[in-house]
Amino acid sequence: MYVVDKQNCGVNPGVIVVGWRLVGWEAKVLTHDYEIYGETYSRFVFGLRIQRVILNAVIKSFLPIAGMVLWLSSSFF
Repeated sequence: MYVVDKQNCGVNPGVIVVGWRLVGWEAKVLTHDYEIYGETYSRFVFGLRIQRVILNAVIKSFLPIAGMVLWLSSSFF
C-alpha cells in the first residue's frame, strides 16, 4: 500500500512550463480492484494544476483572428 509523504513530495520551483503557470500540486493514493484476479492494488497519483498566462492566450488566439479580420475588411476599401 502506497502512502503519500507530503513533507518530501512536491514540485521543484525551477520547473517551467512555457506559456503556463504552475498553480499547485496534489498527491494522492487510490485503490483499484481487479475483479478478474480478486485483488486490490494501490496506485500513487501526482497531479499538477496549471493555469494559462492570459497575455499569451490573447496573443496566440485573438491577435491572428483580429489581424485577418482587419486585412479582409481593408480589402473592401
